[in-house]
Amino acid sequence: MQQTSTNPIRPVVRWLGGWTQIIILVVVLVGLAGWYFWDRGKQLPVPPQAQNVAENLGTASRDTSFVFGGSIEELRAFYQQQLPPRGWRYCGTRATAHCTNSIQLNDESDERVDIYRHADDQDFSGPTIEIYWLKNARGELQVSISETRGPQ
Repeated sequence: MQQTSTNPIRPVVRWLGGWTQIIILVVVLVGLAGWYFWDRGKQLPVPPQAQNVAENLGTASRDTSFVFGGSIEELRAFYQQQLPPRGWRYCGTRATAHCTNSIQLNDESDERVDIYRHADDQDFSGPTIEIYWLKNARGELQVSISETRGPQ
């Protein structure tokens, strides 16, 4: 009498095409998981009170927007605390010469944009984090953050 294998892994291995395909699948899944956690670690922090957080990844920037129920001072204090340990330094507003990688509007809205640059960016040629805010009809701050890759 011949014994049959009751190993449940063998049919799965055969179904997936063999051990080589399983190893490739595992490597791909580990790579995707690694990329996911690496990307999450690079994402900009948002205040705990942020609501309706949305992110859009474009070719020249990563844009994040959210609604913030706190004050402008609380928002600014959050980023002044969170960004320097991540290697960013406060540069100024969009009205400050050489700070922005975006277009200056030369109006009062330029003062509503806080700009951070990498701590080692002394020639103003690297990426920026540009934080814009406006009050909505309910008195909350509508915050938009643009992480630029360099001058546009």
